[in-house]
Amino acid sequence: FILVHEIAHMWFYGMIGNSQFRDPWLDESFASYAEVLVDASAPDGTDLQMPGEVGGSMADFPDTDEYFSVVYGKGRAALVAAREAAGPDAFDAALRCYINSQAWQIAVPDDVTVAFAELPEALRILEEAGAFS
Repeated sequence: FILVHEIAHMWFYGMIGNSQFRDPWLDESFASYAEVLVDASAPDGTDLQMPGEVGGSMADFPDTDEYFSVVYGKGRAALVAAREAAGPDAFDAALRCYINSQAWQIAVPDDVTVAFAELPEALRILEEAGAFS
């Protein structure tokens, strides 16, 4: 899974930049989500109800264990659930919109909101996971 995750960073952090300190989920959650797309046996069962805001800054987490659990695990699970709720075709189209509109720029969480504006069910799941905190 590590190889897929690191290759996904070519898009989520390489092509679409973000502040890793302020908005780590914009690259780490999306790179972790890519693991599930490539290999269905990748873990995606993190409890969406676990404490912690996916959209928290690195300073918001008391230790690295919580940071990894929330940003990598809960973030991945939220994106998987959002895709299931919106439908794969619609979600993938919105994700392509996000990638195309933010290529070679520094993205912020509002850019995800704009790209997924037509998918309120996906945005609701991400909001409930604390992605836009």
